[in-house]
Amino acid sequence: MRTEKTAWVDYAKGIGIILVVYGHVIRGLENAGISVPYFNEIDTIVYSFHMPLFFFISGMFVQQSLDNRGSKGVILSKVDTLVYPYVIWSLCQGMIEVALSTYTNGNATLVEVLSLWDPRAQFWFLYVLFTTFCITCLIYHYTKKGLLTIGLALALIAYYQSLPMEIYVVDYVYSKLSSHWVYFMLGMLYQHPSIKAFAQSTRIPLVIACALFVFIQVLLLKEIYILSERTTQLIAAVTSILFVIELSKASCNLNISVIKTLGVSSMEIYLIHILTGSGARVILFRLGIDEVYTHIIIGTIAGLAIPIAFKLLSQHFGLKYLFKAPISNLFLRTT
Repeated sequence: MRTEKTAWVDYAKGIGIILVVYGHVIRGLENAGISVPYFNEIDTIVYSFHMPLFFFISGMFVQQSLDNRGSKGVILSKVDTLVYPYVIWSLCQGMIEVALSTYTNGNATLVEVLSLWDPRAQFWFLYVLFTTFCITCLIYHYTKKGLLTIGLALALIAYYQSLPMEIYVVDYVYSKLSSHWVYFMLGMLYQHPSIKAFAQSTRIPLVIACALFVFIQVLLLKEIYILSERTTQLIAAVTSILFVIELSKASCNLNISVIKTLGVSSMEIYLIHILTGSGARVILFRLGIDEVYTHIIIGTIAGLAIPIAFKLLSQHFGLKYLFKAPISNLFLRTT
């Protein structure tokens, strides 16, 4: 349940999921041989902060969850909402990719699809986010009030410290974890009482937040680095997230319901949008349509709208366990 002061979060998730779908649509077009105008610039901007945004939002509410459920309860709840959909939809999307590989950009094999310890495609997010929650809960279990300080320090060390691994899966997961854990902890920091009070009393005007966003993104595009490339990427992501927060608060005040609707269904969209977006691209190709903007518009709409329609249909027909399952409830009843 969102309070009035955090109602903007659904709008932020809505903005974030639009960027996710749009980013995957234009990448899919490039991979299919359709040139997207200003692709490199747009891709750099979108990928500089859209996934850090979701880690930031997840981190905002972790302390409240730990206070209410404890470490064990939080991990079990994430088995319901992260591990379960990871398994179900990794297999579902993977099997479809294998079956339709001659019609799409994908070249997935059955072995790759069944290798669930090695996250594929967009599902790395669920895999790494669950890992992040497990690490956070472990730190909390042993330190309690030291979670924020120790967690943020370790996240920053991981962010700056590359650890090349000989095992590809470990290297890939660590790379994703080290690049995003810091935003999870910064989200937790954002909800710290003193920071939260300051943020609520000192609003950044939207026009200034927008100007800062444009400025830091220009630096990133021009490869003008502050201290280092890694530091500039961190500053760019944080600045962009703060811009999205202000934009989300403005959208919330204006009650732009379509953005909120997308945010409320952001997980379902994330799980399905590759199938629906790439499906739209295949259909357009089969119809002989290769105009880039037609593909971008229809692909993005398909990636956003069809998953919501699928979610509503599943609710209508009582299909409860497509996106999450009460595994933790079953476990708790046996203990």
